Amino acid sequence: MSIRYKIPPGIKLTKNMPHPVLSMRQGGGVALDRHLFELWQSADGTDLNDLISDYKSNGISEDEVRAGLLCLAQSGLLARKGELEIILEGEPVEGDLVSIIIVSFNSRKWLPACLSSIFDQTYSSLEVIIVDNVSTDGSAEWIMDRYPELNLIVLDESRSLAGAINRGIAEAEGKYYLMLNPDVELEPNVVSLMVKSIQEDPDCAAVTAKLRFLWAPAFLNGLGNFVGGFSWGTDIALGHLDLGQFDHIEQIPSACFAATLISSLAWEIVGELDEGFLLYYEDTEWCYRARLYGYRVKVVTQEVVYHAFGGTSPSSSPMEVSKYRKVVYGRLRFITKLLSWKFWLRFILVYILEDFLNFLYKLIRGRFDESKALLSGWTDFIRDFSEISHNRKSIQERRILNDNELFQAQRWVPPTLIWQGFPFLTRDLVRNRYLPLILSEKTYSFPEFPERNRLLFSSVFQKENYLRRSIKILKAEGLNRFIHRVWRYTQWRLMKV
Repeated sequence: MSIRYKIPPGIKLTKNMPHPVLSMRQGGGVALDRHLFELWQSADGTDLNDLISDYKSNGISEDEVRAGLLCLAQSGLLARKGELEIILEGEPVEGDLVSIIIVSFNSRKWLPACLSSIFDQTYSSLEVIIVDNVSTDGSAEWIMDRYPELNLIVLDESRSLAGAINRGIAEAEGKYYLMLNPDVELEPNVVSLMVKSIQEDPDCAAVTAKLRFLWAPAFLNGLGNFVGGFSWGTDIALGHLDLGQFDHIEQIPSACFAATLISSLAWEIVGELDEGFLLYYEDTEWCYRARLYGYRVKVVTQEVVYHAFGGTSPSSSPMEVSKYRKVVYGRLRFITKLLSWKFWLRFILVYILEDFLNFLYKLIRGRFDESKALLSGWTDFIRDFSEISHNRKSIQERRILNDNELFQAQRWVPPTLIWQGFPFLTRDLVRNRYLPLILSEKTYSFPEFPERNRLLFSSVFQKENYLRRSIKILKAEGLNRFIHRVWRYTQWRLMKV
């Protein structure tokens, strides 16, 4: 079959040095290396077989060319001419009532699309509760005017995200509680699939959805999240091009409450969210706590929730000072509540060393506000240590899993693939990450690799050793990107407890 490619409208080069970044019409971008950028340029209006011939004459193998074009097409940077988009609509589903809880803070620009996607769900037994956390952008007034039938709770004073969610659930009447961020858009069958998943497993406390970036909709925002023995908690598979390679995953360490369904029974047994978390780690702590008590946390991958992830486009700016303080405090509260003292000591020593080095680095760079925020996070933790330890006691008395079992569930988690806020594609990633998955049939089927030819391709493919691969990355992507990738890989290894 002949395949001809074209560059879709709205895709253009926005940054050329030191690495090309192509903008998406949804507002985001994808960072490439020179090899993928040249292939992208060459593919416009060109046939697959012609591209293979041209690149083979330059010593590049056929499977690399096919895989590169496949990744560019699946990412939305190229379109296959004549390809039809097939949208499957599910049948209407009725069932037990699902209470949707949305905490809104100055979310006026996100709410129309979010609510529209909720009302388009095939699952019809829904109630929507919006908790307005002292917005100043007219969000509450807009909701009252446009959707007077919704249950709107307007808080008198600002509360933590955990506190606002708890307040919404206190009003909920459903058998299931679906927590949603206001900056998400759901595909039509998401709720019905989540309900089906949790009903099939009586030991499942929570189900989250596959999240992709709203501004780069082929790339994963995450399949839940996890906390490791180093760095911050992070989203699982962040920045990976979604080729279906994770669709076999069912159980995960923790759900991201940007889109998570919880059974009311599990909520009653596990307890409310800990309002001591000012922001961040509250969802992870609840899920790890549920797993300590013997529950499972799952993900559904058949449909997608698109998440703006903090904005209409990626951000490469440093962490905000207010966020930095809350993150420092959050991970200390997390480990102190949940871990045995033996594991706690292991984590706390690493965190002390890491934060000390961060503190010195920020002082040297003159980032005094961040240095102060780091110290404030530790000061808050020391101040609350007695209260946290008191809460910890009741959790430890009820735990079923030990710490080794608790963290074993995240051994499979892959490294993140983000550079300066952008998901990235390089020749190295195409060859050494995506191509082996395609050839081993761990992805969806694609026209660049007809099923009957996959065995032929895989018989001639050989992965590169680390030294040769490192030299190629250094030459193709430059020293800065190479150091960034080595550090990210090291960070990922250290996080895996």
